[in-house]
Parts: sequence; C-alpha cells; structure tokens
Amino acid sequence: MWTQRIWCQWGFWRQLGLLLFASGGMFQGEVAAQQRLVELQLTAAAGGELGIQQEWAEILEGVGADSVKISSVRRPESAAIEELPSGRTVVIRVKGVIQGAALSLPGARFSQADVAGIRNYIQKLRDDGAKVALAEKKAFGLTSEQLVGLSGELGQTVEKPTKGSSATEFVRGLIRQVGKRARIPESAWRALDESGDLQDELQGLSAGTALAAALRPAGLVLVPVREQGQEIELAIRASADADEHWPVGWPIDVPVSQAEPKLFQRRDIEIKGFPLQQAVNAVSELCEVPVLYDWNALARKELDPTKTLVTVVKKKHPYYMTIVDLLKQTKPSLGVELRLDENGKPFMWIR
Repeated sequence: MWTQRIWCQWGFWRQLGLLLFASGGMFQGEVAAQQRLVELQLTAAAGGELGIQQEWAEILEGVGADSVKISSVRRPESAAIEELPSGRTVVIRVKGVIQGAALSLPGARFSQADVAGIRNYIQKLRDDGAKVALAEKKAFGLTSEQLVGLSGELGQTVEKPTKGSSATEFVRGLIRQVGKRARIPESAWRALDESGDLQDELQGLSAGTALAAALRPAGLVLVPVREQGQEIELAIRASADADEHWPVGWPIDVPVSQAEPKLFQRRDIEIKGFPLQQAVNAVSELCEVPVLYDWNALARKELDPTKTLVTVVKKKHPYYMTIVDLLKQTKPSLGVELRLDENGKPFMWIR
C-alpha cells in the first residue's frame, strides 16, 4: 500500500491555510496569481557540428518559451535554473547545454524529436514554478513540501463531540473547517447518508484522521488531488476507485511503551461479562487514549462489539495488555495498533 511507502518519510506538521467556502459541493478559494516568464539560455561547444545551433533555434521557436538565446562557448556551462522575482512577475531563467542532437536542461534531457516533451517542460515551469515543477513527487503526485503543508492543514482539531452525530453533517462541517476546495460527488453524499451516524468519538483528533475514519464505513476515502498550476483539493471517492488515499492515522516508529507511556500504567482490572465495546471504551477512558474501530474489518469478520461479551480479571495489569486480552476473546480475534494523528496524538486502532 502507498501508506507503507511514505509513512517512514513523514513527520507531523502544523500549518494553517484559509480558503473560502461556497455551496454546491465545491469549496472555492482565491489564490494570488503570479505571472511567470520562462527564458532559455543555452550554450553549445564552439566548433561543434555545423548547423546544429540553427536546427535547435528553429526547434525551440515553438516550445512556448518567452525568449531563447543560444551561445557558442569553449566550455559549456552546466544545466541550472534560477527564479528572479520582480513584483508579481517571476522570470525563470533556465540554463541548458546543447550536445549535438541532445539538449540537457535541469532535471531532464531531450532529443530534437521530443518537441512535445520540451513544450511540456516549459509549461510546467510556467504553471508551477521551478521549485514545484522540478521537485521529486511523492504520494498523490505532491512534493514533500506540499505534503507537509497539507498535513498541517489537516491537523486542525475536531472540537465538538461526534459519536451519534450524522456522518454526512460531520464531514460537511469538517471540510468547511479545513478550508480546502473539495470534490464531492452526489454518490458520496448518498453513501454517507446511508452509513448513518458516527459510531466513534472523534473529538480531540485531527481533521485528516477524523475524516478518513468517518468516511471509511461508507466505503469512501479521502484523496488529495492537484491539477498542474492549481491548488491542492480534497476529493472524496469510493475506495474501489482510489489507488491511494489518506489513512486513518499514521504508524508509530518507536515501541508502544515509548510512544504512549500511559498505556502501560498498571491497575487492578475486573471486567466480567461486559460487551466488548463497553469494556474497551472504559479502559480507553481510564488511560485517556482514544480508541477507533475499523468498522469495515468488524463487518467482514461478522463481529458486533456491542454483543460480544468479554472478561478480564487481573491484578496490576497494564491498560494496553488489558485491551489485547479483551480483543483475543472475539472469534476471530481482533487486534489493536497504536497510531498517531496528524498532530502526533496517539490513539488505538482496533481491527
């Protein structure tokens, strides 16, 4: 899964973005426009193949650059790029090297036949600027910096109690709170309506984790999307239609006892014949670590935590091991994983 590939690369960040909300299922924002001009400054070795510079000059007339300059030098410079801001205009100066029938530009190399590729390269620079256009893309086709910013925006905290509230109204309100543009088809709203009320308490968790958890029982996922030259938007899609999606929290990279010491505080435990969910939630309240259920996994296992009775009676038993002992009594047994929300807040994920 994509999350396994990028989890080890991410930390948890905070950054607030502000956009305006509009009706009709789309949240609209305004971003200050910036004009970018792209200049190509190319060098070729003096005394090279006859006519090659003229050939490249003719080819590069149609690639969309605002200016093209080709110079003969004894020792061609290395490919480089710089951005020169001036008010609301930024000049992107691209230094490249002509080597016979090949053109080397920062981060790319083109043949004379690849006019479309050069044109696309220029357009990306014009739309996104060099910093974004040439950066390595991670999950969702975003740069590391964009992922950091998005994680910060999704780190806003759920302020109100959620358990028993409408999943549809919760998602609608939280998307509005986050302030990102959203692509939400009518089919997604219908699925949320059919999923009913939220079964978990999401208060105090971050918006990204809470949204992912609220969407999951409806068969939906949260997917950041970005068109070239545009701001990041949040799409809600059927899970079957998404190759990658925002997860319900992030795995820890240290032992559980280090990530959340409160889980290993000891207490005399006496739980006799209580419903699993009631027992787990009681332990969660004692140790002050939230618990979320993977309701999809429970449905696949045909388990109802409100009807499965459990018992644990032990002296000086750690809270975490109490949860593990309770979950072992289901058939098939359930597991618990400690995860972190976008703000690094620990919670238990039961599935």
